[in-house]
Amino acid sequence: MSEGMSRNFLARLWRWCAIVVMVAATSAAIVLALEATTAKSYGWSTRKYLLRLGPDTLLLSTALVAVVVLGLFGLTGRLRWAVPLAAMVGVLVATVNHFKIRFRGEPLYPSDFAYVGEAELLISSVGVWTSVGALGALLLVGVLAWGGVMLLGRLLRIPPAAGTDVPRWVWALRAGTVLVAAALCLLVAGFNSAGNPVKQAYERAGAGWVAWSQNENYRLNGFLGGFLFNMPSAPMPMPQGYTREVVLEVAGRYADEARAINEHRDPHALADTNIVIILGESFMDPLRLEGLELGEDPIPFTRALMDETMSGTMRSVAFGGGTANVEFEVMTGMASGLFSHTLPPYQGLVSSADHFPSLIDRFNDAWTTIGIHPFVADFYRRGDAYRAFGFDESRFIDQMRTQTKLAEAGYVSDAAAYTDLLEDLRTHEDPVLAKVVTMQNHAGYAGLYPDPIPVLEPASARDSWGLSDYLRGLSHADAALADLLAGLEALDEETVVLFYGDHAPPGVIPDDLWDAQPGTTARYETPWFVWSTQGVHASRHQGLLSPNQLWNQVLRATDAPLSGWDALVLELEGHPPTTALPADLERDLTLLQYDLALGNGWATDFVLAVPEP
Repeated sequence: MSEGMSRNFLARLWRWCAIVVMVAATSAAIVLALEATTAKSYGWSTRKYLLRLGPDTLLLSTALVAVVVLGLFGLTGRLRWAVPLAAMVGVLVATVNHFKIRFRGEPLYPSDFAYVGEAELLISSVGVWTSVGALGALLLVGVLAWGGVMLLGRLLRIPPAAGTDVPRWVWALRAGTVLVAAALCLLVAGFNSAGNPVKQAYERAGAGWVAWSQNENYRLNGFLGGFLFNMPSAPMPMPQGYTREVVLEVAGRYADEARAINEHRDPHALADTNIVIILGESFMDPLRLEGLELGEDPIPFTRALMDETMSGTMRSVAFGGGTANVEFEVMTGMASGLFSHTLPPYQGLVSSADHFPSLIDRFNDAWTTIGIHPFVADFYRRGDAYRAFGFDESRFIDQMRTQTKLAEAGYVSDAAAYTDLLEDLRTHEDPVLAKVVTMQNHAGYAGLYPDPIPVLEPASARDSWGLSDYLRGLSHADAALADLLAGLEALDEETVVLFYGDHAPPGVIPDDLWDAQPGTTARYETPWFVWSTQGVHASRHQGLLSPNQLWNQVLRATDAPLSGWDALVLELEGHPPTTALPADLERDLTLLQYDLALGNGWATDFVLAVPEP
């Protein structure tokens, strides 16, 4: 080998060694940045968090990211493009994860990428200038990474890549890295499949999966491990013992229970009665929080009404978000926790069904069923979900007759949504079942109102950006609710209303105030009540109810009969949402829910219809 050839070989070897080192360093930096920002966002000790993960998990995560970076290098053929692209993606994911933890109290999931098309909503949630700043920082990271690669190349005297005359083995190597990266992506997509090698590698590195709490899951297994654990999987596994005979036996038992209860109920209780179900966006009672002092009570009407009718406290399925999961439970009586922790049921289950069982089935014959939501139809894929539920009419922002906002930067007001509702009740001759999902108090509160409600104590709440505006929005929601009920009484039609808040507002009540509350459920608690133009016996439910137990309160308040499914859900009320169900009750719930949602539907007629006497 001549001296020239030897020098050329060493130059190429030095270049490829430098590429490997720089890819490894970039991958390690991305993993450490993701993990460190996750820890900081939660307020965890970064050092303790990284030590808990251990070198095996961190090295495995780094290796996975390195394969992706090499795939980018294979695609672009230039490290000066691959590294900045990888760095920008890493920073983008870390930033979105930070904001989601800050506003929702939960980490980024793969299913969150379904909201990429909802740019307007996402920007309004974090603020325009914050979004602009994040975009600027992202571009800056890309420029710095590009400059860093170029500078290191000069300092280390890395020879430039070949021009147009690229050897075949280089093309083969680049193609190989792309194929390996693509194969890894396919493996990662099936992370929750049986025998998945990537999941097994994490388990060998010490991963211990936590299905019930994704905050805990990410804390124990790191951002990347927790993120991969939430990759899409089957909505619900087939329960053991799922056969026609077993399902019909279970369904028959609960139909018999319903029949026995219905002997003391009025079979015509809801005849010719309008039924209105209202989800109040981010509606809660802030004065339930110990230590919070305000300049005025934001919900005086609701507070007084709850002492005069049937009411109580709901334990939401999520904090600061997850509206569609709460809505799904109320509409179906199903427990969303039994489904996969990936996509919400509306997106992952209901929207693709020709028909999905819900309480609408019970009222399709004599009632006109209407869904009202003053926002876009594709958010949570509600438009498709309402079709599958069988609503006669669905009205979203484009079809709203009234689109008044209380603030230019806000959403359609509750009062506007209720105006549309009252118009529907006036114009339909048949009784109406209407489901209203309000939008006024969705996140993005700061600076909305000229007269925010003062926060007096504690100091952390007083300094919270947006809390005072949220409280004023809450007071507007309370006033709109008062006007709605007055309007319903003026209609001179029998009407029953179920109202509930879906979750606490995200990002405005400081963590130290939540942490100071007794018990562990304060941040998940919202009010509910049942009201009727005919009057409801005043009773305050003492325990916490899950969203799927609220429909039964309407039946109880109106003395209406139960279906077999209602009888099963009634049994759940005897067990607080924070405790495990008895094994036999959990088995019954799992079998029937699977049969209704994903199985053969053997029990549909037995459990959804009110049984004959």
